[in-house]
Amino acid sequence: MDPPGEEDEEDGAWEPSNPRPGWEWPKMRTEVVQISTDLIGIAREAPLSVRLEFNYLRWRRHERRGRYDLSQVRIHGDVKTLHGEATPVLDLELPGKKPIVLKFVSLDVMNDWWCKMLHAQQLVRQMNLEQGVPDEEEEEEDDDDDALIRKGANERHANLARGMFEPAVFLAIRRAYEQVLALIIRPPRAKYAIEKLGPPKFRFGKKIIVRDDFFVVNARGLRVMASLWRPAADEWRFHVSGSLGAAMDDALAGLFGPSEPHLQGIPTVIYSHGNASCRLEALSVLTSCLGLGCAVCALDCSGSGHSDGDYVSLGYYESDDVVSVVTYLKDSYGLNKYALWGRSMGAVTSLLYASEKAPDALAIVADSPFSSIKRLCHDLVHKVTKNVPSGAILLAVRKIRRSVKYRTRFDIYKCNPGLRVASAHSPAVIVHGADDDFIFPQHSDDIANTYGGDCEVLKPKGNHNAKRPVDVFVSIQSFLATRFSPDDPLASVVDVSNFEHPGIPNPYLLPPWAFRPKLGTSKVEVDLNLFKQKKNAVPPKPDRQNDEFVSGMSDHRQQQTEGAIGNLFGAAPPTNNNNNNI
Repeated sequence: MDPPGEEDEEDGAWEPSNPRPGWEWPKMRTEVVQISTDLIGIAREAPLSVRLEFNYLRWRRHERRGRYDLSQVRIHGDVKTLHGEATPVLDLELPGKKPIVLKFVSLDVMNDWWCKMLHAQQLVRQMNLEQGVPDEEEEEEDDDDDALIRKGANERHANLARGMFEPAVFLAIRRAYEQVLALIIRPPRAKYAIEKLGPPKFRFGKKIIVRDDFFVVNARGLRVMASLWRPAADEWRFHVSGSLGAAMDDALAGLFGPSEPHLQGIPTVIYSHGNASCRLEALSVLTSCLGLGCAVCALDCSGSGHSDGDYVSLGYYESDDVVSVVTYLKDSYGLNKYALWGRSMGAVTSLLYASEKAPDALAIVADSPFSSIKRLCHDLVHKVTKNVPSGAILLAVRKIRRSVKYRTRFDIYKCNPGLRVASAHSPAVIVHGADDDFIFPQHSDDIANTYGGDCEVLKPKGNHNAKRPVDVFVSIQSFLATRFSPDDPLASVVDVSNFEHPGIPNPYLLPPWAFRPKLGTSKVEVDLNLFKQKKNAVPPKPDRQNDEFVSGMSDHRQQQTEGAIGNLFGAAPPTNNNNNNI
């Protein structure tokens, strides 16, 4: 299949002319592979000769020839998985035509070609700017301030004239751009062993708790892995836990209705994790929720943990994952009463779910949400680099928006809970660290002011990554108990709020299996033997798969994020001097 050029060069006699003599237009040629998909979805590859001359990309296959006017092409660079291998490709998006995918022999070659083609495009835009021709790339409808955008575009063209798009500088900017893009849609995936979720069966107070691991398929056809901690059936009732038990429960449910009648009426807290995190994060709320007599369900959102998917969407698609989990819990366990709890990305997931997916959540706990991605980017840039004009920031966010939309079919402008929560009516508690310098507390204030139902904001001391203190867990427990049973609030099945030990400042952060019944009382105590090192114990061998898990946006990851933003907006042209020693 020949690529659809703007115009075929039938006789091969056509030669491009230099639109601006005296300028250094990039020229290069190479052999690439065109990747196309046929009508039944099978990927096919075909060799292609390409040549860059002035502002044209010319191609040749056998006797067929054609060309693209680069001023009419949008270029996207990416590393895709093809035949199980990471493959550098350039996607050429043509007006009104199917994109052309070109595979290069190496990442360095792809970067070099991308740099040169974008350089040619920038020269055309500079030429158009001098002639008063509008820049079509900037004429995209959205809710940005057009005056600021035009100012940012003019600053970019001025940077071009000063040499900001020299190849070395462009590659530095491109790497920084890819870093920022990856932090939004492709952060480091949390890797962990399933054993890190704790024992599949344990005693907590007077109850036996079992964990069922299962998966659901979301609206995009991706498997979403999840775990449910729930009270076990009575001792006389036969029960098999885990995936086998879940399968048997499904079969029984089909014959007799929900196969866990003892769960009828029990509320469930569904926990959504933050960016670069996974369901292990739910262990921090397990004790407080099980202590109320609730069940707890935690999921690996699509693109995270053990679930399918290559990208995340900071809450947009993740809210669809919650829809699938809620449906499964209702159909398979009869768990119809539920609340949502999430942190950071998970907080946005919970808010978007309550705003757009279903109105029947009894309560929402949102810890450290952002009001919009655009505002978050704006805040971070101003924090890291003080002198970047607002127009340049909006222009960069627009570029990121376009790249994210092209790769994931997700529009970051639609991930704006600050606007969408006006339609949410489930009672909510928003928690936000008073010292949070990553997502500023004002984000939560604005969400609360717009929220359509009752909403309370708690601001404990601490930054974005701080562990929440005891009084926050006590407040959330009281809030959930009242919402689950407004006429007769749930009494705590296990109360750990008064537990005191000099080495354990916050017992809520301990896993529930760390507690044991205190003899002769209805209270619990911590089994300190779990925290003691056995005498003469041999230290375990290092195993990266079983390293201690660091949840989501740790201090280190926050520094990486801010560093990537600083690199993107702080890249400067190389200094020309006679000392070229490295």
